[in-house]
Amino acid sequence: MPLIETLDGEGLQLSRTSIKYISPSGESYFAECEPVVSSDYDMAVYVDTLCDEDEICIKDKNVINDIFYKIKILGKRIGAKLKFFRDYGDVFEPNHIHKSKNYIPNNQRYNRLEETIEKSNISEFERVLIENPSLYLTERYGFNNESLMHYLAKKGKVSFCKLLLEKGAICDELGLNNETPLVRASSNGHLDIVKLLTAHGADINGNPKGLATPLIAAAAMGHEEVVFYLLESGADKTIRDKDLGQTAEEIAKNMYQNSIAEIINSF
Repeated sequence: MPLIETLDGEGLQLSRTSIKYISPSGESYFAECEPVVSSDYDMAVYVDTLCDEDEICIKDKNVINDIFYKIKILGKRIGAKLKFFRDYGDVFEPNHIHKSKNYIPNNQRYNRLEETIEKSNISEFERVLIENPSLYLTERYGFNNESLMHYLAKKGKVSFCKLLLEKGAICDELGLNNETPLVRASSNGHLDIVKLLTAHGADINGNPKGLATPLIAAAAMGHEEVVFYLLESGADKTIRDKDLGQTAEEIAKNMYQNSIAEIINSF
């Protein structure tokens, strides 16, 4: 496990005891931190205070949320596992971090977030996330306990996916079987989300270690429009799935998706 002393980037200077943050508009903010190192994280940061240069406490949750995202991006960039916590009223116990990376101080937050997704209430969804930024990193959404982006891609919630991407979410996060959100969107035939994710740089073939590629997932489930779009966008039809060792065309034939097999063969 790497020992992280100081990280710089994304307008952040993160040390083991403090954060210095410069917002896109140029304001400087400072925060005292309580670092926690465990088997689950290279560094977990609990922000006690957030102040401007005049040492006035900042309560702007948009600022806090932006810091959270940039810590996540910085961690991804250097291959470190960073966790960011902010107390919004619940008792924070650092030892809980050691138990599970899926820990949520209050499960009502998770249930409330899922309810906003089911009701397609994006304004309330955004408000819940701003108030509870740890929910962005929680990997416990849906049956497979995957990331929030996986869950939204599977559900076909394109406006919610757009919101996460606008706030800096990683579009190629790995879920069950090392599969990306693009695989989930393709498997469920959500062409609008497939286009959205690829436009934001999602790998058209998913992760090399993934059980299936987006093309294989779409072909197996009979989503012709998604298959055509992926092929037009450069998807590699020769890749074989890790389970059966078959290509997308072979899987389509075995699933009696003959029209899809013909589309794949035409490329």
